[in-house]
Amino acid sequence: MRRQRTEFGLHVVARRLRLTG
Repeated sequence: MRRQRTEFGLHVVARRLRLTG
């Protein structure tokens, strides 16, 4: 469960970077 939360956060960060990039 904790690992899933980290993966979700990474996914969100990647998406935000792509939107800003």
